[in-house]
Amino acid sequence: MKLRKIISAVTAAVMLMPVAAYAADAAVSYPFGTLTRQMETLDRGLVAMKTDGGIYLSWRLMSDEDTRFGSGTENVTFDIYRDGEKIGTEEDTTNFLDPDGAEESEYYVISSKGDQSKTVSTFESGSNYFDIPLNRPARSPYGQYTINDCSTGDLDGDGEYEIIVKWDANGKDNSQSGTTGEVLLDAYELDDEELLKRLQLEQRCIEDSIKTKNEYITACVEQTEKLN
Repeated sequence: MKLRKIISAVTAAVMLMPVAAYAADAAVSYPFGTLTRQMETLDRGLVAMKTDGGIYLSWRLMSDEDTRFGSGTENVTFDIYRDGEKIGTEEDTTNFLDPDGAEESEYYVISSKGDQSKTVSTFESGSNYFDIPLNRPARSPYGQYTINDCSTGDLDGDGEYEIIVKWDANGKDNSQSGTTGEVLLDAYELDDEELLKRLQLEQRCIEDSIKTKNEYITACVEQTEKLN
C-alpha cells in the first residue's frame, strides 16, 4: 500500500507559504495585549518540479525576512544556481522558472543573508509526485487497519516535515455500537520514505471515552527537538 504525495506548482505555493522562521517564537502585538506566536524552525524547503516551460523552483520565505507580515526590515534577494552556476536573482518572490533546466539538473539558492539551501533536483520518480510505501499494521482483533487522516510536522527537529498517518481498525461513530481497535499514528520521513515512529493510543482511551472515527481523534503535530 502506498501514500501518494502529489506535488504541483499550486500545492507547492500553498505548502511553501512564508509561515516558517529560523528565529524563536515571535511576539505579536494586539489591541488587547501581546501574544507569542509559536513558530517552526524549518529549512528553506527548496523543491524542483517539471513543467512544460522548464524546471519550476519554489522555496520558503522566513518570517524574519517578511517585511509585511513578519519581522523583516529589508527585502531579501535570492541567487539561484543550477549545477553550480548562477542563473538568476529574485527579489520579492520565492519562485523561479528555469526554461533551460533538465530533470538531472541540480539546484540551490543562496539568500542575501548568506544562507544556502540544500541542493535538490526533480523527483526520481520522473513525475511531480513520489510514492511512499506504507507499513500497514498487523490485523487487529477488531478488523483490518485502514488508513485515515494525515498531517505534517517536523518531529525530529531537522527542519524538514514528516508525514503523520492515522490508522483505524473498525472505526465507528459514537452513535454506533461496538468496540473499535486501537488507534495507531505513524510518522514517515520524506527523504528516505521509511517509517520513523509508530505510536499506539491506549485501549482505555478508546473504550471509555471516544471511538476512532476521524472526527474524534486527530493528531496535533508540534515541532520537537528530538523524537523519542
